[in-house]
Amino acid sequence: MNRIILLFLMFILGVTSCFAGSDLPERIHSNYENGVVIEVLSEENNEELAELFNLDQIGQLLRIKVLSGDLKNQEITVENQLTSNPAFDIDVKKGDRVLLSVERFFKEYEVYVAAKDRSAVLMFLVSLFSLLLLVVGGRAGLKIILSVLASFFLLVVLFLLILSGLRPVFITFIMLMTSAFVLGFILDGINVRTISSALAASASLSAGCLLSIIFVNVSDLDGLHCEEAVILHALKPFLDNREILMSSVMVAVFGVLLHICSCISNRIFELKSDNTKYNFASLFRAGMAQGKETIMTLSTSFLYAYVGLMIFMFLMLCEIPFLKFINLNSVVIVVITTCIASINLVLSIPISALVSSWVVDSFNKKKLKYPGFLS
Repeated sequence: MNRIILLFLMFILGVTSCFAGSDLPERIHSNYENGVVIEVLSEENNEELAELFNLDQIGQLLRIKVLSGDLKNQEITVENQLTSNPAFDIDVKKGDRVLLSVERFFKEYEVYVAAKDRSAVLMFLVSLFSLLLLVVGGRAGLKIILSVLASFFLLVVLFLLILSGLRPVFITFIMLMTSAFVLGFILDGINVRTISSALAASASLSAGCLLSIIFVNVSDLDGLHCEEAVILHALKPFLDNREILMSSVMVAVFGVLLHICSCISNRIFELKSDNTKYNFASLFRAGMAQGKETIMTLSTSFLYAYVGLMIFMFLMLCEIPFLKFINLNSVVIVVITTCIASINLVLSIPISALVSSWVVDSFNKKKLKYPGFLS
């Protein structure tokens, strides 16, 4: 009898937990909304916590007006804790725009300050960039804006495909190769010059892809070199972090690679257009000369770009032994990425000159010209 009662209770608990688990996502909703701080009602130091952690623990009581979502135009009171840790504290004052984390449970709301809202500044910078392009570049500036939007769209598609589980290196190569053709066609139409430039960029990208695969594997890197990579691995363990690292190297080098290939291809195309007697060898030599001139200004671009982005990490060199510093995952990745990108740039010169010379010389005086958008 006791066994029957025990089984019955286990059954009831199991059914209850199943219903509770299935009902929970429908009852709890979490999202982010915009708000503005109307007033800082109070700021008090929590003496107990301050004594426990040996740091000031200040509790703010804020009156915030919600600017979006279900609570739009409502003024609410929100607590905000400051722990004397600038990496995590969100110190706000009257008039600051904030991002609010809003959790709704049934009809009750829990609201927290998630971050400062900087979207207005970002939108201003993007608008200023677009306006300057239009004022200075005119028609060409509008083409550049369209090419930037197309690049952004293709990158979003790339990220979604990687998150879906496709092989990162393969899909990155395909999407970047597609970008080379799409951007060329938008900026200059469909013609021999853009086709040769896109083919040269694709061939050069192949070399970069091979280099990243070889050196990432030889260095035995696992791709878990930063907090974001660790979090992504925890959320989606089926993703290959090492391949994602290889893909990041390819994406990093692609923009400058496209620039070099375009310069070489344009030079070869102009020479052939001016004098059809130029043969393959002459075009190749001209392309090599143009590539050498272009790379002189780009030889240190990657070094300064990566050091600028990672300057806090490099300042750690003053605090830790040099041997340990150069073996940190983050440092190794920066060095490998910079070296692979630089080697790829050097290799792109003969590759671009070879491919562009062959394409332009093969077409000779044949016309293959369709105007690009807004031409």
